Amino acid sequence: MKKSIYIFGFGLLFAAGIGFGQTNSYPSQLVVFSNAKEKQERQLARELHVPLPAEVNDFFKSAHQGDFLALSNSVDWLGGQLFAGYASFTNGQPAWLPFWQPMTEVETAYEIFAQGGTKYPMAFGNGIIQSIPAGSIYFGGSDAGRMLVTALCADHAGGKPFCTLTQNALSDDSGLYDAFMDPAHGYAYFFGNYLWKLDITGNLPVPVCAPTNTGGSSYAAIDPAAGYAYITRNTVLNRYRLGAGTNAVTSAGSLVLGAGSTIGSVEVDDSDPDPSKHNAYVFCRVAGNPTRVAKVALGTFVEGAYTSLDAGETNLGSTLVDATNQGVYLFCDEGGGRHQCGHREDQNDARHEPARAHRRRQCGRDG
Repeated sequence: MKKSIYIFGFGLLFAAGIGFGQTNSYPSQLVVFSNAKEKQERQLARELHVPLPAEVNDFFKSAHQGDFLALSNSVDWLGGQLFAGYASFTNGQPAWLPFWQPMTEVETAYEIFAQGGTKYPMAFGNGIIQSIPAGSIYFGGSDAGRMLVTALCADHAGGKPFCTLTQNALSDDSGLYDAFMDPAHGYAYFFGNYLWKLDITGNLPVPVCAPTNTGGSSYAAIDPAAGYAYITRNTVLNRYRLGAGTNAVTSAGSLVLGAGSTIGSVEVDDSDPDPSKHNAYVFCRVAGNPTRVAKVALGTFVEGAYTSLDAGETNLGSTLVDATNQGVYLFCDEGGGRHQCGHREDQNDARHEPARAHRRRQCGRDG
């Protein structure tokens, strides 16, 4: 049988008046999907010769009851443990970890219907399913573009009417999550678990050396004048030497930041012609407290002062340097992601308390 391959990335825009937990009415397909995933989990437990963990049992009990709030709380709690400490298994692998993926598939499917009601998610998911010939391979994109289609297929585990895969699983690099460029020297860098260096001076980009294992991350910044790139992971700011010409990227040290329990987005201010005076700004999360922004002197690779954002601004976001106006723009989710706020941080002093930046107020300077 001839197989076709379809790649889609989709998002859903739901009516603003529909919120979490406001409906206990879910389509019958979702109940069937949840039951099938529970069966899949129990089969996995038998193959692993272990009892089904209590966390997994409790999760599917909530699914049977159509209790999305309990499902969401369960995934948030377990996911927090996963990303905070278990990724490297330094504390031992939790019993529920092998069962994580089906749980997130079920929770995300329930979330879509809890947010969007029944009519539009059904139209969205069924529209995709009906457009793809049986026997195809479907590479889902966003959460809705994969999880909703997964939930509404006749048999996800059996590949009926087609197989649904996540794009992140299609590469032995576990996905390429971010990129940065050095146009002055003609190179671009792409990374997931590995960092690839490509020559971009020709008609097509060409890898010039073996990739460097950097570990999974989604945040990076480049300082081409100094010849370094910076990638954050857990609480560590990792420095990599870019290598002259086609030479490979190599590790050049790491710095554990004390400003937070986890770190995220990083930006480099390379506006000074002297590379020894360049600085990095790193988003740092502290549980139960506002996000902090740490300043790192790259010439000495030493952490300096940090500033805290406002109350309620606890979720890491993105950053943007404005070298011309000597500012760093910081973006985070506030109030559970209901709206965004930003700050403009004075590059000359990372200790100054930032002002709210819905109107891009500038922080003052005190030295």
